Amino acid sequence: MMWETARNIASLLSDISVICGVILIYLARKQLKASAEAINISRWDSLLSFEQDMFSRQANFISISQKIRDAKLENKGETELIKAEHEAAKEIYLNSVDRLATCILRGHFSDPEMRPDYSDFINNVVNQFKDDLGVATHYRNIVKLYDKWKDKV
Repeated sequence: MMWETARNIASLLSDISVICGVILIYLARKQLKASAEAINISRWDSLLSFEQDMFSRQANFISISQKIRDAKLENKGETELIKAEHEAAKEIYLNSVDRLATCILRGHFSDPEMRPDYSDFINNVVNQFKDDLGVATHYRNIVKLYDKWKDKV
């Protein structure tokens, strides 16, 4: 009788352990799912930061380009200073595009998700800045991403 009671208690404790294990696995999966969702949200937040940075740098570059055109029309002597500012703004802009291309190439942002939204953008950058994106370019990742995407529809 005593052995039977001990066996019943052991069986009950074993069942309770299994139930606790199942509950812990459920809670762990739920927490992992929440963590994965938080990481995904963070990834998209990073992408928005990249976009804002790129487009503010592009706007600055375009603004300086307009200053050069205006200075040429008015025959002002300050065009050399504006041209230096223009080159610096172009370099800053291309650096931000290269940083985005690097993140896409390294898989920080999913290639299939990025291609539909950014393939035209990368194509336009390459076509607009052909002289800056030649063989000896500092912006190799833009060119690599362009080459990777150019034949894919």
